[in-house]
Amino acid sequence: MDIQNGSGRYSETEKHPTVICRFLNIVIKIYYNEGIHAGRPHFHVIFKGRPAVSIDIETLDELSETKLPPGRRGKLIRKWAGKNREGLMEDWHLARDGKEMKQLKAPRH
Repeated sequence: MDIQNGSGRYSETEKHPTVICRFLNIVIKIYYNEGIHAGRPHFHVIFKGRPAVSIDIETLDELSETKLPPGRRGKLIRKWAGKNREGLMEDWHLARDGKEMKQLKAPRH
C-alpha cells in the first residue's frame, strides 16, 4: 500500500482499514505492523498530493522529514490531535495488537 495516497485502502496483510478520521481532505491513519519510528506511538497525516507526515501522539512532534503545513490546517490538526490523544493512543495499541481501531470524530471547522 502506498502510504502517501490517502485512499483508505489497505493491503491483504492488514486485517482492518487504517483510516481513523477524515476532514478537510486530510486523512488520519495508524498502520498495523509498522516498524518505523522505533515503536513510538504515532499517527500519519496525509494530504492529497503530499507525502505523509508522522506525528508523535504524546508530544505532537513531527517525526518525519515532511512537516505539517503552516497556517490553519496545521493548527487544526494539532488541536484535533491534542483533544484526541487518548483515542489516538488507544487506536495505536489496538493496531499493535492487530485489533480493529475505533473511528475518531472529525473536528468542527
